[in-house]
Amino acid sequence: MPTAIVPAPAKDGGGSYEIAIWRQDDLIPDGTARFRVADKVLPTVPGWTAG
Repeated sequence: MPTAIVPAPAKDGGGSYEIAIWRQDDLIPDGTARFRVADKVLPTVPGWTAG
């Protein structure tokens, strides 16, 4: 399962977020797809601020 683990900014308490992507055709998403999804999803997480 391809994942992207993104650290939360230290000023916001640290920690991390893990984003997993599944495809219906069983192919593995490329690395750039994971980061594109992270760029769109993370700003919607309550309390997330770009670091």
